[in-house]
Amino acid sequence: MNGERGMRGVIVLLAVFAALTSPLAAQHRYVESLRTSVTSRSGMAESGRFIVRDVTYLRSQRGDTMVMQAVAARLAETAEGATVLHDTDGFTGGRWKLVPGEAGAWRLVTRPFVPADLLEVSDLAAAMDDFFPVPPVLTPGTSVEDTAGTRWDRLVDSAGAARYRWSGSHEVDEFRTVADSVALRVRGMNREDGSGVWQAAGPVSWQRRIDTESRATLRGVAVLVIVEHRITVARQH
Repeated sequence: MNGERGMRGVIVLLAVFAALTSPLAAQHRYVESLRTSVTSRSGMAESGRFIVRDVTYLRSQRGDTMVMQAVAARLAETAEGATVLHDTDGFTGGRWKLVPGEAGAWRLVTRPFVPADLLEVSDLAAAMDDFFPVPPVLTPGTSVEDTAGTRWDRLVDSAGAARYRWSGSHEVDEFRTVADSVALRVRGMNREDGSGVWQAAGPVSWQRRIDTESRATLRGVAVLVIVEHRITVARQH
């Protein structure tokens, strides 16, 4: 009897080891296109930047853990009439790990390393913070407002796929640390509008428009920052 129990224990351990060391099974590839314009105004001065970020992600699954890997990335920045194409080799190949969260959302548990010079341009490590939109359960033609104040509308289905539209806004009031470790209080408004298509396997494509207007006072000077994000994501397979 003890021998049988011992053998069963060995089999269980081998099964667990095989699950942990088995290669990740690729499921889907997603292509994200992000366009960001940043306008800063202080007194009579105004400056602007335009950022282009294109990333291809490979989604894989191991048990309950989802792995998103950046397999290709392009990051360019235009300011004062000059465009710089940044070297993304130090970021490409980086992985995020996510586990199931509440209400169908994913909770991020691991972020990839991002070189400091890229972080100054775009926070690539935060790409998965809210990458996948999670619509509520609705029947076509109905709407609901969630606890975050976002209104969701389910549109008429098309070719067997569910179509959603959403919009929402919330106030921003937070402290941020800027140069020389200065604690800066930032106040403003964040608004998002989006739409997307879902199938049984999850989201197929979606678009988001996120506009943020922030105001702060730094060393007695009022600063206004307007950030406009235009995001498009498509699943290739």
